[in-house]
Amino acid sequence: MAKAAKPKMETSEVTIELLGQSLVEVDLMALPHADGEKVELRYQASIDTPEKLEDNRFFFRCDFSVTKKKAGSDEELQSVMATYGCILQHPSDDIPTVEAVGKSFVATSAWHAFSSLFAVVSHQMGTPFPPLPPSPGGVASSGRSSFEELELNEAGEEVG
Repeated sequence: MAKAAKPKMETSEVTIELLGQSLVEVDLMALPHADGEKVELRYQASIDTPEKLEDNRFFFRCDFSVTKKKAGSDEELQSVMATYGCILQHPSDDIPTVEAVGKSFVATSAWHAFSSLFAVVSHQMGTPFPPLPPSPGGVASSGRSSFEELELNEAGEEVG
């Protein structure tokens, strides 16, 4: 006698997924300097503390910068900075856990978007920046709320 087929159980598991990533702001700076001048290249990636939007969805901002400085000095000669807004789906409500997963998306997906933007911008600026590495080597926690700047902007708009 044939066995009866087991009914399929629908699961409502929430997967971990980057739902959206959008460029929010770009800032460029270029000062004239002598060709052949010794310079240092520094780059940085950071993530703001994720904020819960609704069930299992979190918003966070990530910032990237590449800066060319005079060798042995803090004097910036050129820089490209960008901020991206991201929405992450995650089953946990534990913010440090969500931030850790967010960092992995910042180091991959968002970094690759920034690297592409950086290549176009540096070419159009005519600056001799080398290509960026495949990953930033680490993503720092900024300690800021992802909504902090948005709240400041809204407050400024209401007052102004």
